[in-house]
Amino acid sequence: MKIIASILLLCFLLAGCSSSGVAQATDTAPSTIAQTADTTPSTMVESTASETFLLYRPNESADGFVTEEVSLPSVTESSIVEELIRAGVLTDTVAINQLTVTGAQVQVDFNSAFRDLVLSQGSSGEYVLIGSVVNTILSAYDADTVSITVDGEILESGHVIYDTPLSFHE
Repeated sequence: MKIIASILLLCFLLAGCSSSGVAQATDTAPSTIAQTADTTPSTMVESTASETFLLYRPNESADGFVTEEVSLPSVTESSIVEELIRAGVLTDTVAINQLTVTGAQVQVDFNSAFRDLVLSQGSSGEYVLIGSVVNTILSAYDADTVSITVDGEILESGHVIYDTPLSFHE
């Protein structure tokens, strides 16, 4: 049984190596030509392709998260906020002032309506609200951490001071 599995694995690996080598050889020249000749077609392709990420929202008991796969033509800070509003995580007065991605780190600056929403929550509600926002942004930008500010200032809720980057919430 181990011999058969080993043979199948070896065949799979060899097949993968040969096809990726062919793809590299044929894809290199056309992509260079397409980029130097005209960038409009590649922009059109990007705008019609959908980007998929997981949207997180609190579960009914507010002790965890429910996920929903979202596909959009492009992921922007405004489209993320719109999806979080649609899911009932944020109110329609919340907006992002600025979002910056540097490597695997996202810095997001919200308007004061976000602070007001956070302050209106108890500690459990705050945890799942912040967790929903952080996890959704991490998923959308394939990042490791998110730093949150409000109107350029550190967010303080009375429960937590958000002065360090946040990672995925369980």
